Amino acid sequence: MIRRQEWLPLVAVPLGVAVMAWLLVAQGPLRYIENWFGDLRVALVTPRQPASDEVVVLTINDDTLSTFPYRSPVSRTFLADLVTLLNQKGVKAIGLDILFDQPTEAAADQALLQALRDSAVPVFVAYADQEHINPEQQQYLDDFTLDLRRAYANLPFDNVDGVIRTLFPGRVAADGRPIPGMAAALAGVALPQGIIPLRYRGLAPVAAADDLASAFKHYPAHLAGALPAAWLAGKIILVGADLRASSEDIWKTPFATLLGSKEGSLPGVMIHAHGLAQLLEGRWLRLLPTWVVLGLYGFAALLGALLARLDRAAWVSVGLALGSVLGYWALGFWWYHQGGALWPLAGPSLAMLGSTWWSHALVSRRERRQKQFIHGAFARYLHPDWVEQLLANPDLLGLTGERREITVLFTDVAGFTTTSELLPPTSLVSVLSRYLDGMTQIIMAHGGAVNK
Repeated sequence: MIRRQEWLPLVAVPLGVAVMAWLLVAQGPLRYIENWFGDLRVALVTPRQPASDEVVVLTINDDTLSTFPYRSPVSRTFLADLVTLLNQKGVKAIGLDILFDQPTEAAADQALLQALRDSAVPVFVAYADQEHINPEQQQYLDDFTLDLRRAYANLPFDNVDGVIRTLFPGRVAADGRPIPGMAAALAGVALPQGIIPLRYRGLAPVAAADDLASAFKHYPAHLAGALPAAWLAGKIILVGADLRASSEDIWKTPFATLLGSKEGSLPGVMIHAHGLAQLLEGRWLRLLPTWVVLGLYGFAALLGALLARLDRAAWVSVGLALGSVLGYWALGFWWYHQGGALWPLAGPSLAMLGSTWWSHALVSRRERRQKQFIHGAFARYLHPDWVEQLLANPDLLGLTGERREITVLFTDVAGFTTTSELLPPTSLVSVLSRYLDGMTQIIMAHGGAVNK
């Protein structure tokens, strides 16, 4: 039966390691490692699929801006004509990922307002508040969009690495109006407040690995008039900037783990398209409850401790731990590919390896102390070979009986009583010492032991 002082470290040590790993990786300075593992799964194993048949993106690029008399703000006359044109082509809804936070020409501004009010299909215009714009811009934006459908254009990025991994559900604006996020508004769904993971859509089957825009049908906005009506009819149209040269409204995505920050970034309008497609297709990326995450950490740490207690060499325990970690990673990648959650990989792996090392260190320390005790207790009384056997197998010290064939030698000194009476004490001790020393050497040379 395992005594309390034996099983308590076996459990307490790995659980302590698990908690430490969780604090460092899930809540602390090593969170970027877990983020990286999650992004790598998104970039590597997100299933490829044909471009969305429900969402079309019209981009305002440098070629589009070259047709205007000025680059910024985007020509309101052009946008008014574009909204009218999309109505004529029978689109389902329009999302304008363009912030109308400053005036341009009065006639152009009025033309756009009129086109938005007259639109037969719902048009959602981008909205923001003073965490992104100054009070003057806020006032103009509120006035311009007062009687229009608003949608927050916010893209929540991770403060650790700047990657967009979540959807913005929306919130109540300063004027008391509830305003949904762009994706939620166009999908016509109400999202709960809190963290909503963004599940990126896969690239087109034949697209290059760096062709991130292939997830959606996309065309330059200034060529919309030349597109067949069938390409746009019944589709939700997102209109926004794609100005990579100026890095305006360009955001880092999980694909940056493979492609780098530049190639792995997308215009904000494309990220809204990913969120919209996710909501339309019902592709949710579930968050694991905290107790499940902690359970993974704890299980990994306990497994590491058990591997350390195997009666094997240290390199065998470490090898088994590394093999378990690699298997766990493979399972995590496979599970995400099958549509499952992005469960933590780095943290539990650290917990397992840390627990294996720490537990092995404790076991080794205990074994060293045990060997020191055995050597100190028996080296002066037993043959060195016997001591080595005990050091190699301390279980031999058990109090259980064992039947063996042995040889026992009893010796006596003839006439010892008479001799001890004739010799002075100092001479008697000298004689006995020589006798015992000689006999002991002979016995131990033949693998024996002196009892008394």
